[in-house]
Amino acid sequence: MLSVGGSPVWRTVTGGSREYVDLIAEQIGEIRTGTPVRAVRRYAAGAEVTAADGTTESYDSVVVAVHPDQALRLLADPADREREVLGAFRHSRNTTLLHTGTRLLPRARGARASWNYLMPSCTAGADRVRVSYGMNRLQPLDATETFVVTLGGEERVDPARVPARMLYEHPVCTPESVAAQRRLHELAGDVCVFAGAPATAGGSTRTAAARESRPAALGARR
Repeated sequence: MLSVGGSPVWRTVTGGSREYVDLIAEQIGEIRTGTPVRAVRRYAAGAEVTAADGTTESYDSVVVAVHPDQALRLLADPADREREVLGAFRHSRNTTLLHTGTRLLPRARGARASWNYLMPSCTAGADRVRVSYGMNRLQPLDATETFVVTLGGEERVDPARVPARMLYEHPVCTPESVAAQRRLHELAGDVCVFAGAPATAGGSTRTAAARESRPAALGARR
């Protein structure tokens, strides 16, 4: 992605990510949507999961597949090691626009890419950098209109050309988060394990909806 010439092969799932979500859902016996989990309390032989409505159910084990800060808030009794490791991750919040403007893309069409990076000057700080994704090329979209997703940049985009506005949270790579990522395996036990993008070598992006998206723990019913 950082090479000067050529471009990486970007593969997409026909029909969107909902397709593989549906395939996974078919393998799970029971799925509950719209059921916010507020707390996970673990014991030697199992765990209790408490929903937002106050109901509590028992499970043999749980998989906490949310972002580290969300996982830490879910745990009713986090251990010192869990506080140390999960608490080391930080996220930055970025207003993100889906728009049909081209002001944030290179003027020369031949220079436009899947990822487009704009700095107002060579001395501009990181908060002034604007990254725009060319969605027609990334997806790819069979559309005559140009669709762009830009992190920030509201001051440069015509509001009339913005069909959607989101709030994304991106992981901040720090020495502390990199070290914590290597220690995530230390938190796994017989009753509770942690999963998700931070547990892999790559980073992750989430929307504000993901932060409010009812973090859930999945487990085998006792």
